[in-house]
This record gives sequence, structure tokens and C-alpha cells, in this order.
Amino acid sequence: RGQPAAVRFGAQVWKPVELAVRDVNAVGGVLGRQVNVDVIDDECEPALALRAANHHVDNSRPSGIVGPICPAAAATAAPIYASAGVPQILPTVPMARLDTTRLHASNI
Repeated sequence: RGQPAAVRFGAQVWKPVELAVRDVNAVGGVLGRQVNVDVIDDECEPALALRAANHHVDNSRPSGIVGPICPAAAATAAPIYASAGVPQILPTVPMARLDTTRLHASNI
């Protein structure tokens, strides 16, 4: 499923997040709360990224989002997260690809 290169890259992005969450939770979490991760594969497809963003905002009420990792998917999902006040970390998307005037997004 999805674009083969994106699938491999997604696994590479996920592994450090998984390790960081494990380490943070091992010392008590963030402000005493355990960190939970909900992974949804948008397959680098904007329509799936939009559906995932709406699912996160409507059901999970996340404190923050890492991704989407593909520029087209990120550009589609970012306004949903921004309107809900959910900060995003976009480690692989150039900010020039996004309309940053209304977003709570950051490159690292």
C-alpha cells in the first residue's frame, strides 16, 4: 500500500518517535502524563491525510502531531490541525510548501 519509497521512509520516521516515547514514558511521561501515539498511514495521499486529520481532531484530541511526512499530504492536513489549535512537527516538509500564515507548524 502507498508509494513504496514513502512506506520505507514512514517506517524510518516512526522508529525514533517510538523510541522517544518509550524513553519519556519510562521516566514518568510529560508533566506526569504518559505519552500515547496514534499512527495512521495516509499513504502520502492528500485525501487520506485529510481523513486522518479529521479523525485525530474529532476523536483523539491530540496534544500534538508529527507529520504527515509527504508535502502534499501535509499541506492538506495542516489547516485542519491549525484550526483545532493542534501543533504539528513536520520534519520532512519544507515550510515553503505550506501557507504558514494560519498554521501552528514547525520544521526541525
